[in-house]
Amino acid sequence: MNCRVSGERTGITLAYGIVSTAPVLSFSRSPAQALPVLTWGILGAGSVAQRRVIPSMHALASCEVGALMVRDQGRADALVAELDVPRAYSSVEDLLADDKLDAIYVSSPVSLHEEHAIAVAKAGKHVLCEKPMALTPDACRRIIRVCGEEDVHLQLCFVLRGWPIYQRLKTMVEDGTVGQFVSARAHLAKWVPWDDDSWRRDVAQSGGGVLVDVGTHYLDLFRFLFGEIFEVVHRGGSPVLDIEVEETSHALVSFENGGHGQITSTIVVPHNGNVLEIYGTKGSIFLGSTLRVVTEEGEQLEEVVFPDYFSGLLDQFVTCVEKGEEPLASGLDGLRNIELVTQAYASEDARVELADGTVGHLRWKRPSDGPGIGRMLESCSEQTALYFYPYPLTTESGHKVAQDESIRCHVLEVGEEVVGYVWLQSILSEIPTLGICVADAWQGKGVGRALMEASIEAARTVGKPALRLTVNQDNDRAFRLYESLGFETTGPVESKRPSYEMRLKLE
Repeated sequence: MNCRVSGERTGITLAYGIVSTAPVLSFSRSPAQALPVLTWGILGAGSVAQRRVIPSMHALASCEVGALMVRDQGRADALVAELDVPRAYSSVEDLLADDKLDAIYVSSPVSLHEEHAIAVAKAGKHVLCEKPMALTPDACRRIIRVCGEEDVHLQLCFVLRGWPIYQRLKTMVEDGTVGQFVSARAHLAKWVPWDDDSWRRDVAQSGGGVLVDVGTHYLDLFRFLFGEIFEVVHRGGSPVLDIEVEETSHALVSFENGGHGQITSTIVVPHNGNVLEIYGTKGSIFLGSTLRVVTEEGEQLEEVVFPDYFSGLLDQFVTCVEKGEEPLASGLDGLRNIELVTQAYASEDARVELADGTVGHLRWKRPSDGPGIGRMLESCSEQTALYFYPYPLTTESGHKVAQDESIRCHVLEVGEEVVGYVWLQSILSEIPTLGICVADAWQGKGVGRALMEASIEAARTVGKPALRLTVNQDNDRAFRLYESLGFETTGPVESKRPSYEMRLKLE
């Protein structure tokens, strides 16, 4: 049968429905399966709420819109008449005091998401928060905590998870249609130069540019389709609009399963070519205006149509509230998304000012770093070498560190000289092991601290509960550094030299 997802094509979209003979997940229900109606309030009735969310709610039997809120009462009154909404408010307090509302769609500027989502939860109403969840990971954690304390449902607007085409692609990746996953590429282009007075141009309100506004959809989709992301490296700029935040974003991601991905998003390309490409050892998938699947059995080409953005997510939200099911996009997904965005932006700002005023550059290792790491190891004193015994500090060791993909490693350079590096081993284990080496001439200048902080943040970004390391009993300088970073001694370990294990809790 042909399964066509209906919906108006308006502007540039980020994902697709599909005409196909293959089965897709359906969110429609028979009358016997109908859920109770959830009455919604709209906190921040901006463009997306007007064009996408409210029409979707009107179309769903499980949803009704009870009220909306914008700061200007005259505009609020005009919008309720235009959008067929019963009640209009100009303050958050009045909206939340409406006892006829069951849930609130939070669509205010990102800088206000924490305040508004927590206020909604404390009013006893369920929370559907627009992405990104908040400005910082800590703000996301506070939202999650309060929603848990108030026993309200929290869900994020990562709408692509609710679209049948992406659920189908997820199945194809997981069932081996393309073999072992190797890489993915997403390209999202549109011409929507934000107005001069748009809050999206103000980093204090938005948290960033097009990576935050658009790229976050595909950071989340990549996690949904391919598994956890370990590392994000980002470059962006604004050569066309010359604004404070980036208008074009390029993100390179590394997955825990060894695969890689690339996400490009921009708001200054009118003649776009929005695509998603998935590559595996047995096949490839190309999704754009058509869906093309190429495998050993041949090539399959299908037409693509554009669906309703929000219906799948909204309908599933109601199911979660009524039946206690897990959300398609949870608060933890929102938290992880912001952790990755934070890491992405940090990858652009890798200058480190050391204690003596020297400026170094902190970055992830490259395979070509073998000679530089090797020279640093060869320069270490006999005393430093004793701390690593029986592991040799040689040129060969440097090449091994640089080439071994199982070792996640930061290096710190001054000019073209590698002055230190830190590594995470067993990163896929519950508690990874951390190690560090700093050139003798650069010890005591802040190199070790900068490297340790980068590695700790990398482990925290992928949700590790703790880190561990081993330190020689007589390495007083290292003990002081580790303790200042929060590591605690857990006990002696068997080693060629008297040593202790230390652990840092990250949760």
